[in-house]
Amino acid sequence: MDPLDELVPERRTESIAALDVMRRGKNLCLALAFASIAFHLAGWIVVRKSDALTPLEPVALSAGQTLEDVQVPSAEEIQAARRWRTVTESGLTLAGFVGRASILVIGAVYALSLLISLTNRLGAAAPLAAATMWSLASLAMVIPWVWMGAGAVRQGPSTMFDLADLDRPEAGGFVGVLRFAVGPLLVAALLLTSQVFYRRGYRRITDRPARRLPIHEV
Repeated sequence: MDPLDELVPERRTESIAALDVMRRGKNLCLALAFASIAFHLAGWIVVRKSDALTPLEPVALSAGQTLEDVQVPSAEEIQAARRWRTVTESGLTLAGFVGRASILVIGAVYALSLLISLTNRLGAAAPLAAATMWSLASLAMVIPWVWMGAGAVRQGPSTMFDLADLDRPEAGGFVGVLRFAVGPLLVAALLLTSQVFYRRGYRRITDRPARRLPIHEV
């Protein structure tokens, strides 16, 4: 047997093994990305849609009212609210870093899988390319874009936010709902879509029997 006839099956086996290693890492990053998205949604609910941090807000007195006429939070309630705020602030910072890093790794895995498929003629280039594009779309939504304006660097909105963003007045309006609730859900939908395409391509590669090239193509 010509040793060149064994080249294609051996290369295919090594390529699938590499894809399998990256697939396991991608699955871990995908779980971390969804956990980060869930924490951001929980943080928005805690800060804007619950009374967990209400004891930290200043007491507003109407005309003619005194402190005896309004309900003043107790020291225990204030302390609990401070703990909530500390946990939320630290958690959002950590979740933002983990989420962005995970989505970046996912996009890199899809791009490398596409490159391996094209280089070794494994097929399934179309679904792998689609997975790469959808993952890049999700990455674009979580990156904090910056630009120069009025002599200073300004940071644009991102679907992964911190506590300072939730403290702004507009965070409780319709625009806030779009950014802090719909935005993360849209990122999750994009990641799920990319996962569907990647799984379709991976199955097409692993289910496809090895093709032996004619000698003139080797």
